[in-house]
Amino acid sequence: RVTGRTYVELYEGFKDHIRRQYAEQVAEVERRGLREGRRLTRHGRNVFYPRFVPRVARTGPGEQLVYYRDDFDTRAGLYRLTLGGRERPAEELVARTSSTSVPTFTPGGDLVFNDLAYYRNLYFFDDLFRVLRGKTSPGGEESLRTRLTEGLRTQSSDVSPDGKRISFTVNSKGTTFLEIADVAPDGSIHGRRDLVPSGRFDQAYTPHWSPDGKTIAN
Repeated sequence: RVTGRTYVELYEGFKDHIRRQYAEQVAEVERRGLREGRRLTRHGRNVFYPRFVPRVARTGPGEQLVYYRDDFDTRAGLYRLTLGGRERPAEELVARTSSTSVPTFTPGGDLVFNDLAYYRNLYFFDDLFRVLRGKTSPGGEESLRTRLTEGLRTQSSDVSPDGKRISFTVNSKGTTFLEIADVAPDGSIHGRRDLVPSGRFDQAYTPHWSPDGKTIAN
């Protein structure tokens, strides 16, 4: 009664509006020139959180990436991929994980990530772990890992450029908090505190430090 048109007619008008709107965006992108990327992986399923490996932590020449992979076939975990001229770059399992893990590196090249772990022999929570530079744990050898938190339910860590602080998220009762802590010379974490206050059921995701270490984007 208000518009003088049926829902079907209105929906057709909506589709026409969307076609025009995005056709204009496509035309603008094409006017500036298209840049096509090169596909690096072909195993499908879940490929998350790629991060460039710092020079100090590379295992060979050329740029390298570390990312989380779970293709529902091979072992899920953090994989290293070497970039180069090959059409299908080689991939190496760095650390197997039971959780969707987000990798980050210390200035010295140590790998820090989250993974599910037992807590009080009853719970199974995400905690932070560190693997020293040059060490890998594709078989899951606990001797190569240092557990940094206990039952914290934390994810998405990012080490500051100077290596003195680490940011991460903590889940508690449906609310995700953005937190920060200090990193001791031995790599342990202390002085954990909220970076910003969170209201009930607020969510925070994947914090990242700016290159100068002064701000965090979330």
